[in-house]
Amino acid sequence: MFDAVKKDSKYKDIQFQSLDLDNEEATAERYNVESIPTVVILSGSGAVLYNDHPPMDRAGFEEILNRFR
Repeated sequence: MFDAVKKDSKYKDIQFQSLDLDNEEATAERYNVESIPTVVILSGSGAVLYNDHPPMDRAGFEEILNRFR
């Protein structure tokens, strides 16, 4: 779901990144990522707007993205 939404042209203004917890422990700790999957949405200034498990379907995931646009 993440990759499909990432490729959708209507979200071209959003930067999507995935995190390898084994190799990026400091980043995971910084954003309090303790389990997979977790979605973290940041503002342009880097403030955490959302940090939780993603919804189970694409519509729910898109609803979260659109909430913070």
